[in-house]
Amino acid sequence: MNDEQIQKEKSPRSPKTSLADAIELVGKLYAKANRAGLKREVAVGPLGYSSLNGAAMSALAGLTHYGLIDQAGGLVTVSSLAVKLIHPINEQQTLEARKEAALKPKVFSDLFTGGFHECSEEVLASHLIQGGFAPDIAKKVARVYKENSEFAKLKSGDYNASHDPKKDTAVTPPLEHKNDGKPALEGVKLPLTGVAPSKPNMNTNPLISQLPIPLAEGLTAIVPYPMAEDDFNLLLETLKLWKKKLIQPMEKAPSETFPFAALWKNADFDKTVKIVGVMGEREGQKYYQTEDGTGIPEKELFPNK
Repeated sequence: MNDEQIQKEKSPRSPKTSLADAIELVGKLYAKANRAGLKREVAVGPLGYSSLNGAAMSALAGLTHYGLIDQAGGLVTVSSLAVKLIHPINEQQTLEARKEAALKPKVFSDLFTGGFHECSEEVLASHLIQGGFAPDIAKKVARVYKENSEFAKLKSGDYNASHDPKKDTAVTPPLEHKNDGKPALEGVKLPLTGVAPSKPNMNTNPLISQLPIPLAEGLTAIVPYPMAEDDFNLLLETLKLWKKKLIQPMEKAPSETFPFAALWKNADFDKTVKIVGVMGEREGQKYYQTEDGTGIPEKELFPNK
């Protein structure tokens, strides 16, 4: 074993390629297999490798670091995060997905949250060397971090260092409404960082990032990032309890206003429809009729803003 091999073995695991290159690479895998699970020796084919050699394994490791693929049971699957990056709904989702992927690798997350975000490559490399990286690897990792930072538009403001989780013990109540019936704020924002974490090490860390999740135009939820799976499940259950308070039903329209446009929101999609009349009631729920004859329950209709 030569000195170079010994040095590389000492370095902690980290991606050696930029996030932009990793997205392009996983895009090739997605174009070939969509989200089907492939054996590793098959999955490396679309990545440009003829066999599961060292370079191919390194490529898979890089995609895993960024959360772009999942490896379980010997199968490789393109992740949901990768799909957001390959086929984003809008620019905001692109940016948020880039930020999430850029901070997936622990070494990059540590640099970002440890006060080194604004440092030069030289300073980053020196810090990494002191942290156990071989000098040549440290320089490469520092360069990749700076490239990712620019690509994902990371900035110090993305990280809320002033957040004190001990002060937040419950989900913030729904927004108060003005006399005109409109929300008091433009776009509902739910500061859901108050969900008490179930793991002590999450609660004792005063540095918790917040991730804005776009739900619809003008509608954003703010959740803590990262989260443990138990905390995520608790968040879902809490939201279910608040459902009646959070959802603003469509104002009932008098019959003389037909037809009118409304937003049909259900578990599968949001769609603008034209309401032409009232179809009737079933099990105590009023149904409206669209121009194509579809019946939609009142609870799924919202103002088309």
